[in-house]
Amino acid sequence: MRIWESRFGEPFYRDGPWEATEIRAKSTTQTQRREESRRVFDQRKNSFQLLEPPLVLNGRIRRPKQADSFWIDARAGEQYTFEGLAMRLGNFLDPAITVYDSSGGIVAYMDETAPVDENRGRGLRIMCLFSSGRKCLLWGLLPALFFGGGQEKAAAAESPRTLSPFIQSIFPRGGRQGTEVEISIQGKYLGGAREIRFSGTGVKGKVLDASESQVKALVNISPDAPVGRRDLRVLTPRGSFVQVFEVGALPEQMEVEPNDDWSKASLVPLPVVVNGRVFAGDYDYFRVRASAGQVLVFDLNSSRNGTRFDAVLSILDEKGQEVASQDDYYFDKDPHLEYRFAQPGEYVVAVNGFREAGSPFSEYRLLMGELPTLSYVFPAGAQRGRSVELLVAGSNLEAVDTLVLDHAPVKAEIIERGSQQLKVRLNVPNLDSGFYPLSVREGGVEMPNPLTFAISDGREIALADGPGGGPLLLEPPLVLNGRIRRPKQADSFWIDARAGEQYTFEGLAMRLGNFLDPAITVYDSSGGIVAYMDETAPNGFDKEPPSLDFYLVHTFERDGRYRIEMRDAGLRGRDDFVYRLSVGRASPSFEVAVLTNQVTVLPGQLAQLPVRVRRLGGWNTPVEVWVEGLPDGVSSKKVIAEPVNTRFRGTFGEDFFFDGTNVDLPLEATETATLGISELRVKARGIINGKGLEQTASIFYPWQQTGHLRGRTAEGLLLMTVASTPLFDLESPPSLTLIRGKPAELILAVRWFTSNKDPKSLTIEPVRLPSGLKVERLEVKEDKISVWISAGDQIGEMADRISLAVSLSLEGRHYRKVTPDIAVKVLRDSSRLRALVVEPAPNPPRRHEDAKKHEAFSISRETPSGSPRSLGAAGSRLVKISVFPEQVQLAGKKARQALLVTALYSNGVERDATSQARFSLKTPGVVEITSQGLVLPLKPGTVQAVAAFQGKTATVAINVASLEASRRVSFLQDISPILTQKGCTGSNCHGSVRGKAGFKLSLFGARPDLDFEAVVKANGGRRIKRDKPEESLLLRKPTFQEAHGGGERFKTGSLEYQAILEWISSGLEYDAGGPKLEEIAVYPEERILVGVGSKQRLIVTGRLSGGSQVDLTQQVRYTSNDESIATVDEAGEITGKGSGETSIMVRTLGRAAVAKVAVTHLAPGRDYPAISPGNFVDVPIFAKLKKLGIVPSMPADDSVFLRRVYLDVLGTLPTIDETRQFLACSWICGR
Repeated sequence: MRIWESRFGEPFYRDGPWEATEIRAKSTTQTQRREESRRVFDQRKNSFQLLEPPLVLNGRIRRPKQADSFWIDARAGEQYTFEGLAMRLGNFLDPAITVYDSSGGIVAYMDETAPVDENRGRGLRIMCLFSSGRKCLLWGLLPALFFGGGQEKAAAAESPRTLSPFIQSIFPRGGRQGTEVEISIQGKYLGGAREIRFSGTGVKGKVLDASESQVKALVNISPDAPVGRRDLRVLTPRGSFVQVFEVGALPEQMEVEPNDDWSKASLVPLPVVVNGRVFAGDYDYFRVRASAGQVLVFDLNSSRNGTRFDAVLSILDEKGQEVASQDDYYFDKDPHLEYRFAQPGEYVVAVNGFREAGSPFSEYRLLMGELPTLSYVFPAGAQRGRSVELLVAGSNLEAVDTLVLDHAPVKAEIIERGSQQLKVRLNVPNLDSGFYPLSVREGGVEMPNPLTFAISDGREIALADGPGGGPLLLEPPLVLNGRIRRPKQADSFWIDARAGEQYTFEGLAMRLGNFLDPAITVYDSSGGIVAYMDETAPNGFDKEPPSLDFYLVHTFERDGRYRIEMRDAGLRGRDDFVYRLSVGRASPSFEVAVLTNQVTVLPGQLAQLPVRVRRLGGWNTPVEVWVEGLPDGVSSKKVIAEPVNTRFRGTFGEDFFFDGTNVDLPLEATETATLGISELRVKARGIINGKGLEQTASIFYPWQQTGHLRGRTAEGLLLMTVASTPLFDLESPPSLTLIRGKPAELILAVRWFTSNKDPKSLTIEPVRLPSGLKVERLEVKEDKISVWISAGDQIGEMADRISLAVSLSLEGRHYRKVTPDIAVKVLRDSSRLRALVVEPAPNPPRRHEDAKKHEAFSISRETPSGSPRSLGAAGSRLVKISVFPEQVQLAGKKARQALLVTALYSNGVERDATSQARFSLKTPGVVEITSQGLVLPLKPGTVQAVAAFQGKTATVAINVASLEASRRVSFLQDISPILTQKGCTGSNCHGSVRGKAGFKLSLFGARPDLDFEAVVKANGGRRIKRDKPEESLLLRKPTFQEAHGGGERFKTGSLEYQAILEWISSGLEYDAGGPKLEEIAVYPEERILVGVGSKQRLIVTGRLSGGSQVDLTQQVRYTSNDESIATVDEAGEITGKGSGETSIMVRTLGRAAVAKVAVTHLAPGRDYPAISPGNFVDVPIFAKLKKLGIVPSMPADDSVFLRRVYLDVLGTLPTIDETRQFLACSWICGR
C-alpha cells in the first residue's frame, strides 16, 4: 500500500499492493480546463460587442453556465475599474468577472471584493492596469457593470529587517560528481560574501560575484565526492547562513524555457535529474519515452532541500489526459510517483505548484528513470558487529548490485532477488551508535533518496510478523523491531518490574521515515492502564519541528508483570509501518542542542543564542549551560535550565510544552570587540544523585528559517560573526513602474544605527540607470529618501533594472550602501487615462492612489511619539476610588475574600490601585487585611474597613460569622479547582480526549464526579496512598519529586500541596451533598489599560446552589487569548503587553467567565487627533481605534498594501514577480 497526506495532513491509502497502472484521473487537469476555456473563447470571440467606456451595462444571467462577454480596447498604462452589482439590487446572483487578452489568456479575475457588508451587499469592484496595448475581453456574470479609468502610483519601500544574511534560493540546488556547476544564491544581505563552505569531502566552492541580493559561485564536485546532501554555508561580513546542496551520480540537465506547453514538451533522455524552477501560474512539461510494462520512477526534491515550494507531479498521455498524479508523498510535501506503463509510447511529465503557486525561489530537482528506489527496510536497525537478515522493499530492485551504508559499500549478500523485494544478509559495520543513510547501487552508481538505518550497541530483536503465540517476555535492555501491518494491530510484550524501578520506552517511526504514529500503553496484570503515551510533545505548531515518536519514562509502583502494547495511534496498518521500540532501565541523562547554526553580534549590542536541554531517563535537577570559544571583546553568562519543560500557548490559549527546557545564552560585544568569525561550543553540566554529567551541544538547523530542514546539521558547526555596525541601512522596493513623461517616486527606507543622524550628508548616485531614464530630483528625510525618476518621451516600452548607491561620511567613517537591482518597467503614453466613473451614491468608496488627492479621511495634526502619558499628567486628576465588593461575608477559619480598589480619573481612565492603597479598620481584631487586599477572619463580628489612596477614601462592610471548625477539605470544593487552576484538566494535558500517560480527567473539570473516580479509584487507586499520603503520586508528580511530563505545577509545602495532603489524610471526602457551583462572575468584566506594563487584578465570585457566594479568585484557571496584548498570572493579575483587545478566560468546575481587556498607549481623550471619516464604515472603526488610543495610518499605496496583506495572511513578504504582477494589474490580481 501507499500512503500520502493531503494539504491538511489527513492520511489517504490504497488497500492492497501498489499498482500505478490502476491510477486514472476522474477529472481533467488544470491544463486541460485551461485549453477547453481557450477553445470556447476562439469559437465565440468574433460575436462579442465592442464597448466604449464609461458606461453601465444592464444584463440578466438566465441560463446555467451563461456568460455575457464584451470587448474593450485598452492602451498600455491605462487603468480601468469594473464594478458589478447584484445582491445590492435585491437578487441572489453572485457576480464574477474575468478579463482575457486577445489570445484568451486570463489577465484578471474577481468574485467578491471583500466579505459582505451591510450597505453594498455582495458585489465586486476591481481595477486593472494594462501593461501593453491590446484588445481585452470581459467575460462575467454581471447584471450591472460600471467601469472607467484611473492612475497608478509607483512602488514604495519595505520596512527594514535584520542585517544577518538570509538565503531564499540556490539554483541549481545540486550537481553531478565530476562536474563544475555555476550556482546562483538569492537572498538578503549577501553583500561582501567572500567564501562558500561545504560539509563533507569532495565539494569546494568559489565566489564569483556578490551583491546584496545575489551570490554567484562556481562549485567543483570531485568524481569521488560522496553522494548525498551537504550543508552549504555562505560567509559574509555580516554573518553566515546555511542551506543545503545535493551531490548526485546520475546525468543532470537544466530545464529549457519555454516548456509550458505540454504538446510541445521536449524529449529528455533517461535516467536524468532535471533542475528547474516554477513561477506563479507556471507549468513545466517534459516528454519521456516508456515501453510496455516498464516502471519509471519520478521523484521531485524541493521542500526536502529547504524550499517553501509545494509541488504537484502529474503524468499525461499522448492526448494530454492525466493518467497519474501525486501531491504530498513525503512529510515535507514533495511528490513521488512509481508508474507502470501499460502501453508503449511517449508521455508527458508535468510539474506545477499546488494551486498554481510558485516564485523565483521555487526550485526543484526532478529525478526520472527506470531506477531502483526504496520504500522501507525491515528491521530498520541492528546491533553493530552482528549479521542480520534484512527485507528491502521498493521498485526496480532486480538489478541492484549491493547495499550502501553511510555512502560506503558494506559486506552484504543478496539471498533473494525480485523487482519489489530483496532479502539481504548484512554484516553490520562497527560504526558509532546513531542513524545512517542506507541506499543501493546499480551498475556501480549509488542511488539517491536513501532510507534511515539505525546502529546500536545493545541487543536487538526483529519481529517480522508480530510476536505470535502470545506476548513475549522481555529482558531489558533491548531494541524491538516490528511492523504494524494490519489495521488495529497491537504488538504486545511482557516485562517483569519491581516496585520503584524506573524504565524508559522510546518508540521511533517518523525518525525512520514512515507515517506510523506509534503509541504505547502499559497495563498491569489485571488489565488496568498504568501509563500511556502518543507523542512526547504536541504537534501542529510552527514553533517546533513535528514528531510523531514518543519517549516515556515510567516508575512502577508495585512488583509484578506488566504488558507493553505497541500500536498505531490511529489504529492504521501498512507493510511499511516499521518501528523501533527501545526498552531499558532508566539512567538519568540529558541532551543539549543549539537551535541555530549561526549568530551575528554587533559591537555594543546584545544577541541571544537559543539552547534546549532535553532531560532523559528521569533526570530532574537543574542543568547549567554556557558557551566557549568567544573571541576578545565578547562575553556571555551561564544560564540555568530548570527541570521543567518550556511552556507555550496554543491557538486558544491552551498550555503546551516543548520536549525540553529552552534557554537563551546572552552574547554581548564591546565597542572594541574583534571583528570576524569564531567557532563556538556550547556545553552543559548537571548533578544528580551525587554524580556529575557534562555534555557538548549538538547543532540544529533553525526551524522554519531553512524551510523544513530539521534536526542536526551535517557540518555540526556553530559560527558567530562579530560584524561592524553600519551607520545606516537601506531597504528598496523590488520594482518601479514608470509612465512615459510622468516622474515616479522611488522610496528608499533608511534605518539608522547611530544616534548621530545626519540625513543631509547622505549622497545618492546611480550605479545602473538605463539610457532614457533620468533622476529628476531628490528629497532626503531622516527615515527615507525619495528619488523621483522619469522616462523621456523619446523612449518606448521597456523593462530593465536600476540600482542606486547611498554614501555617508560620519564620525571618521565612510559607509556606502548599494541597493539590489530594482526592476523598472516603462509604459507608453497614458493620455486616455480617466477618473473613476460610478453611479452616484451617498458615500462612494474611493481608492487611495494618492493620499494628497484622494484622502478617505484626514488627521488634523501629527500624533506625538514617545512613551505613554502618565495618569497623573495635567488634566487627568483623581476623582474618586471604590472598593469591590462593597460587602463581605466570611464564615469559617479558612474563608477568604480579595478586595479590589479602583481609582477613577477625570479623563475616564479606571486604574487598579489595590497594591498602592492603605487599609484601616474602625474596629481592630475582627479581621486582618493584607497589603494586597486579602481579608482574613480573626473572630466573629462586624467591622467597617477603609481604603485610602491619594487623599480619597472608600469603605467596605465586613461581617464574620461563626469561626467554628471549618468544613473538611473536599474534592468538589477544593481539589477539583486546584486541578483546573494548575492546568491538569486542560485539553493539552489530562483533559484531552485520550488523557495523558493513562490518566484521563474531564475537560476543565466539567465532570468532577468522574474526576474523583479517576483520581481515587482508577488503576487500582495507584495515585493515592492513604497510609502514606505524602508518597501519593497526586503529590509527588506535580511537585516533580517524580518525573512528570507537565513539569512542576506547585511547590512542596504550598497551599495547594497542604490542601491535597489534608484531603488524603482526612478520608478523601467528595462532598456530594454540599452546595454546587452554579455560576461564576469576574470583576471587572471590561477594562482599558493605559500603557504597556499596566496591571489589573481580577476578582472571581462563585454563586452556589444555596444562594451564597464565595471568593474563587485563587481557585480558578486564567488564560489570555492573545499574550501579545495582555498576559495573566495564576493569581489573576493582568499585564498589558501591546496595543489591542483580547479576552481573559476564567474557568473552574466546568464553569467559565470572560473579562475583556484593551491595551492602549493613549489615555481616552488625551493626545488623540481629530479624524474625519471618509465613509460610514470608518465611523465604528475610528470609534474603536480612539477607544484603544490607536491612530489610523495614512492611506497606503499599492506596494505597501500588498506587503501588509502578505504579512498578515501568509506571514511572508511577496516575491519580486508577485509584486510586479500586482502592480501591473492592481486591484484585480490581489484584492
